[in-house]
Amino acid sequence: MVNVSYSSSFMGGDSTGIAKLGKEMMKIMKERDASASYYSKEDMKRNQENLTHFGNLAKEDLTSDNNTGLYTTIVADFVERALRPTLVAEGAIKRIRISNRGTSAIKIPVSTLVTASALPDSGAVTYASSVNYTSQTVTLGWVYAAQKITMELIEQGNVDLIQDQLIELGDAISRKIDSDIIAAIDAAISVGTNGTNLGASTVISYGGFVAGLADAMDNYIMPDVIITNPTTWKNLMVDTDVKSALHFNSVTAGTVFPLVNTFMGMKLIVSQQVGANNFYFVDSTRCGYYVEASEVKVFNDRVSGSLAQEVIAAKNYGVGIVIPNSVYRLKENTA
Repeated sequence: MVNVSYSSSFMGGDSTGIAKLGKEMMKIMKERDASASYYSKEDMKRNQENLTHFGNLAKEDLTSDNNTGLYTTIVADFVERALRPTLVAEGAIKRIRISNRGTSAIKIPVSTLVTASALPDSGAVTYASSVNYTSQTVTLGWVYAAQKITMELIEQGNVDLIQDQLIELGDAISRKIDSDIIAAIDAAISVGTNGTNLGASTVISYGGFVAGLADAMDNYIMPDVIITNPTTWKNLMVDTDVKSALHFNSVTAGTVFPLVNTFMGMKLIVSQQVGANNFYFVDSTRCGYYVEASEVKVFNDRVSGSLAQEVIAAKNYGVGIVIPNSVYRLKENTA
């Protein structure tokens, strides 16, 4: 069910329209919260989650004209809550937050493999040249996604449909972040050091999987995440040896197997963002960083030549792989 509330125009330009939209969203959410009969059981749970997240914002005076920042934040929050990059959320790479303050890059310390030595009686400590401090510069940049919101939706205060469009903005930025993380991981691959080409017209098998895992562990890493694309995942799952291993799993009544969330103790992430034929082992504790330099920022204005309103969401971030050997790639169908 969609609750429609008629209201005055939200056309304002800059942040004014966004603030009015956020104000209307909060107003209708409060009205619904007071009427439990409006919701299905599932909707009530979602609504309570939203209002809990907003906290004291829901108690603000909705008649006040000086809450522009408050209601702009609410709209940005709907986008931010939809922005959950699959790989970041699953822990394939560490997330760190910094304050942008106009900077375009940040230096990240690069760790090296340190060897412990017996301490002599003299207490003298020596340092190998390999443990000198080094760093990698992670470039920060802005990405954006934009949506048009029609005059009809705005005039009617059709919040359910407007929220769906805001969620699409968050999803678009999320896919971009995922793509950048995977590109950074792939750029860290050097075949022969932390990558193997399986050969022409050769897809991954259980034996190839084990051999690649052994090569990865030879680099002194302990992979805890696997990342692959749907086709390569399918190739592994239909391998005779893998099917046999899955067949002998214990089966809980009512559960359909194979239900693959982990594989040989490693978290398995299947994403269309991963390039064809690629299969990665990742040590998420050492791989690198997704540097989040801003929250989602939202802007709005009237679309030129139209009565529609545009909402632009933007986010500033960077990605850096600090230990290339913490990732290992198997590549199918290669010469």
